[in-house]
Amino acid sequence: MTKAMTKIDTIVGKGVNRQYIEIPKRPWQVIVRSNLNQASIDMSKSHLFSTESGLSDMFSFSPSFRTKVMTSIGVWAGYRGYGIGFSMTPGKKGSYVVLSALGARYGVQIRYRSFDQKVADISTSSFQDSYSKEVELNHPIHVKSFFAEAFYLFSSKRFSYAAAYDMSTIQLRSAGTFLVGATWFQSDINLTDTDVFYIMLMNGIGRVKMWQGSLGGGYSYNWVPKKGWLVNVTVMPTLSFLNRIKFFRYDYELVDINETPMNISNITDSPAIEESHGSSVRLNVDARVSVTYNWERYFINVMGQYNHFRYRYADQNGGVKDWYINASLGVRF
Repeated sequence: MTKAMTKIDTIVGKGVNRQYIEIPKRPWQVIVRSNLNQASIDMSKSHLFSTESGLSDMFSFSPSFRTKVMTSIGVWAGYRGYGIGFSMTPGKKGSYVVLSALGARYGVQIRYRSFDQKVADISTSSFQDSYSKEVELNHPIHVKSFFAEAFYLFSSKRFSYAAAYDMSTIQLRSAGTFLVGATWFQSDINLTDTDVFYIMLMNGIGRVKMWQGSLGGGYSYNWVPKKGWLVNVTVMPTLSFLNRIKFFRYDYELVDINETPMNISNITDSPAIEESHGSSVRLNVDARVSVTYNWERYFINVMGQYNHFRYRYADQNGGVKDWYINASLGVRF
């Protein structure tokens, strides 16, 4: 145990300019943390829709699904930023798991989310009419997403990313650095348990899977406005080098479009067609902000991260937006 702690002390303090970065004398940390997070799914499909009279009209259907803001409360304990934590979500609906690790020049983060959603913002438009409203589905859609990122910081002598995001060090003067990174994102959006009417509006598409790998670079800056305070802004735009989409089309039968509600038969249990396509290169956004205040052995921190992943193929496009905010109160000893 002592050897491991000595090794960590050496790693944390190696090559650091002590006029810019302070290594706290008290190495242990206990942090109480609350988390707010939300995800939203945006989809859009345009296609020709034939009427009973034989006329065709270009029809656009754009559903948007958002989770309720989830709240979790937890505690973390560790030695100079290396440790373990536990959190719980009162009245939890769905799953949200985050794993992360920070070093002097690197950062790694993994996020997994699974949720069901029955409320949707629906927009439709055609040559004849258009409307937008919030609807409650009879059965929920099912969404799963997985996100992983790793980045490398070019400078750690005067700049400390850990000072802003795990508070294991203290930034004394303003400094910044360039960074490069890679992200991997995949999602599974499944509408097959919900109303077949919405699958009909999507021209039979009842499920969408997406895999996306991206590379990018950006800049991270630590601003110290006065003693004890630290504000960090990090922006890393990325371009997708691998972007695959799979659509699952289902059979349905429109019996009578004039009935209210429309008379539509159930979709088949298995997809009639599975289509895999390469999406065009997309520009994605990875941004985060942190505000920290240190006094004596205590510190408070508020940090947030926002990601936007997009896809497009022919007349089908959409994206996933994901954000979270952490508020922390900690003590060193």
